[in-house]
Amino acid sequence: MVQISRDFAPPLRIIAPFFIAGTLFYGLSIAGLLCINNDISWLDLHWIGLVHTYLIGFVMMIIIGALAQLLPVVLEKGHCCVGFYPIIFTFITAGTVLLFLGFWLYPLLLSYGGLIIVLGFLIFGVEVVLTGKKDLLRNLSTRSMGYAVFFMLIGSLIGWIMTLGLAGTINSNPTALIDVHAITMLGGTVMLIVIGITQILLPMFGLAHGFKNTPSIWAVRMMAAGISVYWIGKMLSLDLILFIGAFFIVLSVLAYVLQVILIARKKARKEFDIWFRSLVVAYVSLFLALVSLVAVGYGNEKGWILFGWLFGVGFLGFMITGHLYKIIPFLVWFDRYSPLVGKQKVPMLHQMVPKKSADFQWGYSAIGMFTVALSLILNNSDLWHGGLSFLLIGSVFLIRNVFWMLRFK
Repeated sequence: MVQISRDFAPPLRIIAPFFIAGTLFYGLSIAGLLCINNDISWLDLHWIGLVHTYLIGFVMMIIIGALAQLLPVVLEKGHCCVGFYPIIFTFITAGTVLLFLGFWLYPLLLSYGGLIIVLGFLIFGVEVVLTGKKDLLRNLSTRSMGYAVFFMLIGSLIGWIMTLGLAGTINSNPTALIDVHAITMLGGTVMLIVIGITQILLPMFGLAHGFKNTPSIWAVRMMAAGISVYWIGKMLSLDLILFIGAFFIVLSVLAYVLQVILIARKKARKEFDIWFRSLVVAYVSLFLALVSLVAVGYGNEKGWILFGWLFGVGFLGFMITGHLYKIIPFLVWFDRYSPLVGKQKVPMLHQMVPKKSADFQWGYSAIGMFTVALSLILNNSDLWHGGLSFLLIGSVFLIRNVFWMLRFK
């Protein structure tokens, strides 16, 4: 079990804004989808804007907030520059807003938004490296985070170059790098962080012990190798090398799934709570996402959109929201109540979760997510708007629940 010292943990006031802004961006991205139809394309700027609002404003915002708490725990040392995090938060928030406005209204803002996000990620990367130093390569979790920071900087820099082309600042074809940008950020950054965090959070919250982490070791290696090979294939314009790189990335995801199964088999806690149910939806979505590429076709744009929806909103969305119901109560308890232990009665962690409201959030979101996926398969606009309406209601519950947990007294 991971032990946390008050000497290492950053104050809640520094971490809370990441969770608040992340859930607000989640609601904004879902509401924005209601303004477009289901016949979408990767080249639709409105769609691209919402994808970036979701992935940067929600996914990366929550991940950075969680890592700000978890990194010193794993390294057993305090942050080198904890004061950087309000700056990181400001940069990512401002950059996400500018990207959204740029994709929807004023393309010239794209280059500014992209640059601000790159700077925010750069500051975060520098803080992680200065905090970890040689310890970043000490174990699997920190190693995956170190690789993720590297890919995050490269992927965000590629994204900024693409925004310069979209804004007309430079003469280039921004769509030429879209696959490299997506694979580097989603695989090299998000999935590597997920693999590393899985080694910490799933055993912690599921009370799992005695499992082997060999699949995760290979998952990290194959993901890093796959992305590197894909870069080479892109530079040389060789489809065979591109395929080999993509194959290694898929193998990495499968190895990660095997690791989750091994942890689940050692899980001592059998409670079917909001966290566990969210993970069920997340991993079912990941399975369906991989199946969709095979069923619809690797080279089919609609297949990639369906994959992106199931992976992004299904897997990442429920993975993150489920863990919020564990992470936020723990952080609030640790910040406000741990000094009072033995002096007065303190609440239990399960009492700091709004159970009924969380159930509504899970139910509306699950129905909405799968309904939208079905609408993409059937190309049905009624299912599209109906599913998004359910998701929007779920996002309202999520925002309400996050505020409720953070303000718990």
